[in-house]
Amino acid sequence: MQEPGLRARKDSRAVVVDAVSLEMTKLLTACGLKAPGRGFYALRHTFRTVADEVRDRPAIDLVMGHQSGSDIAVHYVERIGDERLRTVTEHVRAWLLA
Repeated sequence: MQEPGLRARKDSRAVVVDAVSLEMTKLLTACGLKAPGRGFYALRHTFRTVADEVRDRPAIDLVMGHQSGSDIAVHYVERIGDERLRTVTEHVRAWLLA
């Protein structure tokens, strides 16, 4: 039997499985790129760092699936145009392929 995951609550026998991280590990292994510190969250950190150069935080947050409840603006913004989202992703793509 598997031990409870690190995020399991006290007195819980829950096993926490991060399916995205497991799939990323499979992909990195298959590509011969698996190494310490390389994983899904490293990818997200790198994406955010590079994307921030565009200086369009709402668009970057949307691409990353973030929603800040502390920012009142999220309650008033109905949509973010495709061109803004494309600007973020194209900037990161250009950096990656440079």
